[in-house]
Amino acid sequence: MGIADTFAIIENVAELLRLGDAYQPPRGMTQRQTQEVRQLLEGAADKVDGVGPLFDRHLLFRLSKILPGGRYPTPRHIVSMIFRIAEVEPSHRLCDLACGSGGFLVCRGITDGNVERTVGVEISPEWVRIARTNAYLHDVQARVEAGNALYVCGPKGELDGETFDRILLNPPFGEKLDAGLAKEVVGWNVGSRSETVFAALALSRLADGGRAAVLVPSGVLSGTGAGERELRRRLVEEHDVEAVVSLPKDAFQPFSSLQTHLLLVRKRTQSQDARTWFLQVESDGYPSGRGRDLTIDPPSFGDLPLIERVLTVRDEEVEESLPEDSPRLGIRWMSLGDGNVRGAVVQAVGANVISSAERFPAVGDEAAFVLLTVESMFGQGGDLFYVKVSLDGGTAEPLEEDPQQLIQRLYKPKSTDPNPGTSLFFKRADPVRAVAFTTGGRALGVAIPSSSTGPPQHELRPSRFVGGEEETHHAGSPTQLLSDIYKNQRLLVRHVDNLLGRLELRPIAGQEGPAPLLGDAVPFGRLSPGQEAVWRRVRDRFENLGDEGQEKAALFTLEEVDGVEPATVASDITRLTVGLLERMGIVMPVTVTDPSTGNSAAFYRLVTEKDLWLLPPKEDPLGEEGVSEQGNT
Repeated sequence: MGIADTFAIIENVAELLRLGDAYQPPRGMTQRQTQEVRQLLEGAADKVDGVGPLFDRHLLFRLSKILPGGRYPTPRHIVSMIFRIAEVEPSHRLCDLACGSGGFLVCRGITDGNVERTVGVEISPEWVRIARTNAYLHDVQARVEAGNALYVCGPKGELDGETFDRILLNPPFGEKLDAGLAKEVVGWNVGSRSETVFAALALSRLADGGRAAVLVPSGVLSGTGAGERELRRRLVEEHDVEAVVSLPKDAFQPFSSLQTHLLLVRKRTQSQDARTWFLQVESDGYPSGRGRDLTIDPPSFGDLPLIERVLTVRDEEVEESLPEDSPRLGIRWMSLGDGNVRGAVVQAVGANVISSAERFPAVGDEAAFVLLTVESMFGQGGDLFYVKVSLDGGTAEPLEEDPQQLIQRLYKPKSTDPNPGTSLFFKRADPVRAVAFTTGGRALGVAIPSSSTGPPQHELRPSRFVGGEEETHHAGSPTQLLSDIYKNQRLLVRHVDNLLGRLELRPIAGQEGPAPLLGDAVPFGRLSPGQEAVWRRVRDRFENLGDEGQEKAALFTLEEVDGVEPATVASDITRLTVGLLERMGIVMPVTVTDPSTGNSAAFYRLVTEKDLWLLPPKEDPLGEEGVSEQGNT
């Protein structure tokens, strides 16, 4: 089924839901059949609270599995979480600069007829129609502009000069945009990466005091490109970065496994000592992998409600202070209304900071607890204050004894294992203003002064400020350590040899050069003109190394051999032709992983003679040497 057929199904169902008896069925479908389908849809709508949720939470997420091109609706549990964290009020002007199916637009539910209060922009005509239909079925009056967001927001565009109180955005990742146009619209050189350009565009369209919540890949938080570095500098120095939230790697499954982060930013109206939360979500409530069903609510309790609680409860709502007469810490318990304490936010009061947080396991009658070290921001470390936060009943108390005495009394550690079973949340020289953790003893994140995220790179990765829990244990004897190093070194050498045997390399240090490319004759019958055009573009994807005419197979994507410039979604003929070439052993898929981020990208390349392998010779019953056979992997 092609993309046109998929969108036709969506639009026909939407029209049937909207028009009812007035709907004119397509050719080949009788009125009786139409009536039966409508009754089924209406029955389904009654079970999910209306035609709007049926369309937005069920139909879109069923048909999106067959939408080619990598476009998909943002999972609605992510949409709802972002909407609540951004604290969108009915009076706010809301905008989504890449609105897709309109998930952020319909989340607010405004029905007062003011279309200027809810605005979306979408470049795809098909998705524009879906967004408008989605808004209609939710009784949301929204203005959805069709076109490139840079043109729509640029000089003489429909949104030229307009600003918004809230901008919620899940932009396309990995696309190339017009860098010159982006610089003209944004006002500075932001580069051409779509995720960076859209984040900068959102900042440029914020009203004073407005908030932007933008989903971005890891490269925006730590990439070394000029556009990414300048974006982070402007974020830190000209705005208040309220939070950076790392979502689980599977948060966008079954559509994407790319690590995604949420940036929550406020446009600064005056100089102030703001703080930034760096949070890491371990679970969003759905099972990991591609088998998750996004048409239902999360089946288990994940971290997202706790993250919402951390970011939406004001400082003045602190429920407990330690000590009461001269508080140095404030504690806010998170029960989420079910009566069960599920986590805590502990924040320093006044000029105090939290210098470390360490979890200790349960032992005997003693429940597991978190031990916090508090000190003055301006002190020399001599005036320390310790707080013990119990993880079973939501209690906290100042520690009356020295921490080492407590550890000795409870755990009786040996000299070879001084900290049995403990987990260090963090221990930093930089000041930490607050820490959040679950009653299960898992760190959610820390809040630090925004000024601490400064130069040289203004890196905004949450893992830089709070990493995973590291179990402390005895390192072992020097002999054991050297033995482990030796074993790992031998394993590394074997891996390197294996990789060198698979890669096509320029001749270095006496190594063999790249294997010859296979001939350009296609080993199957006649091709259609479209297939021949794709094959010619695939055959041209090689690099001439200049060494006696040697050629190296170059990596390429489907979009690069599509023949349409610029290409963002490969056509059906390109996908089918490359798939056919792969099955015939002419091209092979290649996955490239960035070791610094763990992000992977899919490519293809031409098969070379080095990709062929030899079967062992067959044994001749007469004892003579057999003949080798060749086959490709």
